[in-house]
Amino acid sequence: MKFFRFALTLIAATSIAAGTARAGTIIATPAGLNPGDHFRIVFVTAGTINPTSTNITTYDNFVTSQADSATYNGATITWQAIGSTSSVNAIDHIGVTGDAVYLVDGTEVASTDSTSGLWSGALLHAINELITGSTSGGSTYTGTTASGVASTYYLGASAVEIGSTTSQNSSWVALSRDTRPTVDARLVFGISQELTAAQTTSSVPEPSTAMLAGLGGLVALAYSFKRKRGGGQSSSPSV
Repeated sequence: MKFFRFALTLIAATSIAAGTARAGTIIATPAGLNPGDHFRIVFVTAGTINPTSTNITTYDNFVTSQADSATYNGATITWQAIGSTSSVNAIDHIGVTGDAVYLVDGTEVASTDSTSGLWSGALLHAINELITGSTSGGSTYTGTTASGVASTYYLGASAVEIGSTTSQNSSWVALSRDTRPTVDARLVFGISQELTAAQTTSSVPEPSTAMLAGLGGLVALAYSFKRKRGGGQSSSPSV
């Protein structure tokens, strides 16, 4: 009986742990890409921040927390903020890989992350999706000009350049400026590391599923053994 209770407790604990491990958005490969192709994912945060820091790491950490441990091909994705400070240009910060940029749902935003795509002033689609794939509207802090370099109104300045989640022209990143950055909190754009389209693989059970199946079998075996022991015991006839 003690073993039976222990096994049930272990199954419950494993189920909770497995649910936690699977938390977060799983990014799918955008349609049209072949195994080995490179691409990047861009999103806008659901939460807001005041752009008072001049350290770009502050904004990287913010978009990373907003990405909520999103994964691609089983690995957690690294994220960077699309923003500029007095010492960092956004285009240099996120890097130019030449890769196409997509929203979470696979919609193409730019054919490349270079000045002929993301920084060309003409997006193929507005960056209006959260990491969950839901659409969002609002303004973002960027501190950046249309070409990707730091604006006079960089992140951490007394007035900060803002962009828009509804724009496909240069105003996606350079719409106007907010003169009250210590008061007004806004969204931030985040972009992924370079990702490589995965090979198509056959479906296999997740480790957590296999573990639960094994534990279930163990409990069934223990219960069967207990019944056999109970059935094999003889009792004295009544007198």
